[in-house]
Amino acid sequence: MNNKPLIIILIVVLVGVGAYYFLSNQPGGRTPPAAPPAATPGATAVSSNAVSIQDFSFSPKVIRVKQGTKVVWKNSDIVSHTVTSDSNAFSSPLLGQAKTFEYTFAAKGEYSYHCTPHPRMKGTVIVE
Repeated sequence: MNNKPLIIILIVVLVGVGAYYFLSNQPGGRTPPAAPPAATPGATAVSSNAVSIQDFSFSPKVIRVKQGTKVVWKNSDIVSHTVTSDSNAFSSPLLGQAKTFEYTFAAKGEYSYHCTPHPRMKGTVIVE
């Protein structure tokens, strides 16, 4: 029995899956940035209600808002991302390019979050 065509098909599929995984995690062949340092009490926090998702990073990484503020995340990457609370307070669906996610912070506190497919992407919302 000649298994040569089956082996060739298997190799092509494996190479394709590997290429897809590589390209979906590294746009343009760039390596995603290293994980940001954890938010500390003395960290500079930006007062804003908008967070950009771009180049495998949340920007700003730390924002400070008033209680009751709606924060809007917008994905400017060609790769899909999520906005997922570390404490399960909120979670976005997978956001494609130009898609947004909104969450209103009703309670004071510090909310750390990440991107589920790219766990090195991290951010923090500080609600006063």
